[in-house]
Amino acid sequence: MDPLMPLTAAVVTKDLEPQKRLALTGAALVLNGPLALAPALVAVERARRAPPRPPGAGPIGPELTDVPDVVGQPVDEARKSLTGNGLVPSVSLNRSSERQKDQVLSQDPPRRAGELVETGSVVALRVGAGPDAPIEQDEHGQLSRAVQDLVKTNQELSKAVQELTQRLDRLPPPPPPSAAGEPAPTGRTGSKSG
Repeated sequence: MDPLMPLTAAVVTKDLEPQKRLALTGAALVLNGPLALAPALVAVERARRAPPRPPGAGPIGPELTDVPDVVGQPVDEARKSLTGNGLVPSVSLNRSSERQKDQVLSQDPPRRAGELVETGSVVALRVGAGPDAPIEQDEHGQLSRAVQDLVKTNQELSKAVQELTQRLDRLPPPPPPSAAGEPAPTGRTGSKSG
């Protein structure tokens, strides 16, 4: 075992929370060889890419918030309500009666009692545009779909990194070196030249 690996893991993870530092330093003690620092490096890269956590955010998992019910509200009030809860409104204009003009007709996801979503989630709003409006207009064009695709891709990447980390944790340790400091024999016999 390389005695510098746990020390290196502790130095590399100096900006992480104490519990994570301890776990990753322990992993470097258990793992041996060039992969000993892999979990620490993955955790540091995740922390570097993550948005800064607001004060009071929980130490485990993403920050969650509830989705307010904005159906029937004027679109400007609905936007303020959603952004105030850390959500991203995405508006599409739809033909409606004159009375429903500039009001939220529906939202996705809808408000469900006790259900929380990740802060930064997109909430799609269908807003009335009056009887003379075209059938459907997306205020942000392709942007809202692109944001949803990016969120989905980010979740898939996070899952892939987690699976890779788990695979690295299951790798067997390398064979111990021989007494002379040379690599352990591989079980092959020397070839005969002749």
